[in-house]
Amino acid sequence: MLPLKVLITGAVGAGKTTLVSTISEIEPLTTDVDSQEAIGKNQTTVGLDYGRMTLKERSVRLFGTPGQERFDYMWQMLGEGVDGMIVLVHAGHDTAETDTEHLLDTLRAKEAADVPFVVGITHSDEAGTHPEALREASFAQRAAAVLTADVRTERDGQALIHALVDAWGIQ
Repeated sequence: MLPLKVLITGAVGAGKTTLVSTISEIEPLTTDVDSQEAIGKNQTTVGLDYGRMTLKERSVRLFGTPGQERFDYMWQMLGEGVDGMIVLVHAGHDTAETDTEHLLDTLRAKEAADVPFVVGITHSDEAGTHPEALREASFAQRAAAVLTADVRTERDGQALIHALVDAWGIQ
């Protein structure tokens, strides 16, 4: 049985590296470096994050994308041959909706056009966030599921994976 390929994507700071690290059964590969720009955090992914897990006796390869638009060529490269996507959306970012629409347009214009995706709304516990507005966004209406997720917890990370499994119809 071939392994499944899951793309974990989203804007800067949404939690992609954290999610891969949380649910991977192996020590994840990360390509974080010190950020040279003011992006709201000290480090940024410049290539990819990689992890692996087993789901219902099937290997699942986890590929996290960089969040900065200047690395959008990696979004397309990592999106090739993908079976499904987890799209993380930072509830505290003012541009979360437009950033996510742009990201999905870029990915879905290529190989990932017809793959199911689930949305994980992150950082919703922070003051001043409006996760309910993101649930109404057009990208959320196209998603197989929309969940609020603290990607630092295995429970919420697994919930995102299982929502994707439900979209695939894997028994």
